[in-house]
Amino acid sequence: LIVLLLTLSQGNDQLGQPLLIDEKTGRNNGKARILFGILQLAEFLLVQKQLTKLLEQNDVRYFVFKGFSASTFYKNPQLRECGDIDVFVEREEFEEIKKLLCDNGFKLADDSNDMHWSFVRSGVEVELHHRFWDVYENEFGNFTKKYLSDSLNHVIEYSVDDYTFYGPDYIRHGLILILHLINHIQSGGIGLRHVCDF
Repeated sequence: LIVLLLTLSQGNDQLGQPLLIDEKTGRNNGKARILFGILQLAEFLLVQKQLTKLLEQNDVRYFVFKGFSASTFYKNPQLRECGDIDVFVEREEFEEIKKLLCDNGFKLADDSNDMHWSFVRSGVEVELHHRFWDVYENEFGNFTKKYLSDSLNHVIEYSVDDYTFYGPDYIRHGLILILHLINHIQSGGIGLRHVCDF
């Protein structure tokens, strides 16, 4: 059992997936799904800790948004699922940060997106952002771009258990979550966690 749990916690999703189905009924095994989710979340948290420590040791200004930042608003932060780790940095530092991450165990997965680059470590995707979603070309869109343009100057500390990291202030984070929600609505749909974040 310990070997299985360690394997699951190393980001090997395919091995854990059969455990999520009850063989007798063919239905979702809720207890296994919860256990699998907790182990997966532990791996995300480990990678985020490694990432933020690396950024801080190299004096890189950053903040984490969505994911673990949003989880701090939940009564039990471990119940908020994460799909990836979203980190915002200065666009001018992208190439330097890319080298820093690649030199420290993060593999570049995609640098073709004009909003973020994707890296992977231990099966966990990290999206390194330099801007947010352009959801409207109108007064609201212009306001959000201007308001969020200096977000790195408005960071606060967030905590999950004994781990502290930087995230956007609450107003900016709320606005970022709204833009993310609108983007998902426009591009195909939203999930329960998008609603629960509010």
